[in-house]
Amino acid sequence: MTILKDIEDINKLKEGGKILASILREVAQKAVVGTKTTELDILAEKMIREAGGRPSFKNYKTPDDKVPYPASLCVSINEEVVHGFPSERILKEGDVVSLDLGMEYKGFYTDMAVTAPVGQASEQAKKLIATAQEALNKGISAVKSEAFVGDIGQAVQSCAEGNG
Repeated sequence: MTILKDIEDINKLKEGGKILASILREVAQKAVVGTKTTELDILAEKMIREAGGRPSFKNYKTPDDKVPYPASLCVSINEEVVHGFPSERILKEGDVVSLDLGMEYKGFYTDMAVTAPVGQASEQAKKLIATAQEALNKGISAVKSEAFVGDIGQAVQSCAEGNG
């Protein structure tokens, strides 16, 4: 756990978050038909290092892991839920791709993800992406003083189930 001590720490965290958001936007724009997911990983790492950061996922290893995570970016496609490895897999028309990226910047960590269609998405994929965004927004709205974590989960679950 990181304890923020002063406004300078908060500003470093904000700066890192803005940089990472910009990098993730650019990487997501490159997630087009015909792109190998390893290409997205290479781009993400290059941009993080050029910004003065360090990819926080690359070589991350818990005591239970046999090998460290091999990449800077997590790429999950279609039925893959989360934390997929970049590979030689090529993005195809209609895929739904989730990109998860973390960065250490000036001693602080930021982490964010985005899910987007590749090319033209089916109506089902569009609904899934829109529902996930709505559920996230409902969960964020549930965060307030004296609320419980379960309140956030309930907001997300109600939205998801309400949208089928």
